[in-house]
Amino acid sequence: MNKFIGFRVLKFFVLIFFILSFSIASGQTGNINTPSHDNAVILGSRYSIVDTYNISESDFIRGADISTFPQIDAFGGKFSVNGKTTNLLDILSDNGVNYIRLRLWHTPRDWYCGLESTLEIAKKVKAHGFKLLLDFHYSDWWADPANQKKPTAWEKLPFALLKDSVYAYTYRVISLLKAEDALPDMVQIGNEISPGMLFPDGAV
Repeated sequence: MNKFIGFRVLKFFVLIFFILSFSIASGQTGNINTPSHDNAVILGSRYSIVDTYNISESDFIRGADISTFPQIDAFGGKFSVNGKTTNLLDILSDNGVNYIRLRLWHTPRDWYCGLESTLEIAKKVKAHGFKLLLDFHYSDWWADPANQKKPTAWEKLPFALLKDSVYAYTYRVISLLKAEDALPDMVQIGNEISPGMLFPDGAV
């Protein structure tokens, strides 16, 4: 009986919470200054308001991942617009893309998505005027929730040396990109890392 009453009380407070949250979000409490126009977005907090009139077009990220482009190019793949062969980066730029994401594998089995390959395409991306997002997978192959395998070179390292290796590798990659005028504008640490990364050491 006590559990039943406790559950009903909990339901009551949850209901009150949602009513208050709705009131806050709709600006009915009088505790926030909602912009006079309708073009505003309230983000997760009674005090967090974004006036979308003040956001420039360049602030929005319109991205594309072209990590497989070097492979497509090597195998003779072509991109065309209205039947005319066109550079992929030109196509993306002409259609409003402003960010390019590239994935990086530590020691891939076939060179692609490794440091040398990524550096090569990163230079072209930056020279074309795009911003760059670099995704460190910290693996020799795809990292995803079911596969967060450490690079073979790091498999048997004790934890202290693993940490040092991750730091040294990351520093080296960023330094090389910077030296080639291909410094990333954004870095993604790991890929799909909700269960952790660098298993088993980094599992959560």
